[in-house]
Amino acid sequence: MYRTFKEYERGKGEPYDDFDKWLTGATLNKVKYIFIKNGEKETILNTEMWGFKYKDVLFRIFPLIKKWSLGKVMSTGKVTYYEFGWEHLRLAQKGKPEGKKPDITIYPGYSIGLNDEPFFGYFRIKKKDKDLEAFKAANPEHKTLYNCLEGKLEILEIRACFNDYNKKE
Repeated sequence: MYRTFKEYERGKGEPYDDFDKWLTGATLNKVKYIFIKNGEKETILNTEMWGFKYKDVLFRIFPLIKKWSLGKVMSTGKVTYYEFGWEHLRLAQKGKPEGKKPDITIYPGYSIGLNDEPFFGYFRIKKKDKDLEAFKAANPEHKTLYNCLEGKLEILEIRACFNDYNKKE
């Protein structure tokens, strides 16, 4: 578990034996993550950590933005791609592989750097989104990626755009 990005960069997080569960309040203002250490349960709030690795998967913790707090890091490189929602963690906990076509509720998000706050949403053809337009204007060097994402609503297509873009130099 990493309390800060610097801890993650250094690979010096707090070790835990396992992850038990998460608990949300009625308003989702705070999420409690329950970790196991030396047979004891330890509660850490979403506001107290940057992220954690579970079964070799990096999960980022964010302030509750558009109701999501947990993002699985799916792709890194020129642009970081996340999928938000609890299902990735639930599947990892159960040891179940994700199917070819995800049957889980996820929401895409992206940021330029791994430590940057993400932009949430889809690149739709018809709907103008002020946040999306501001993100694109602030990061025009990723036009190739934006062109690939334009109009895509299927999560596997979105993943492919990010994976292909991050592989190219």
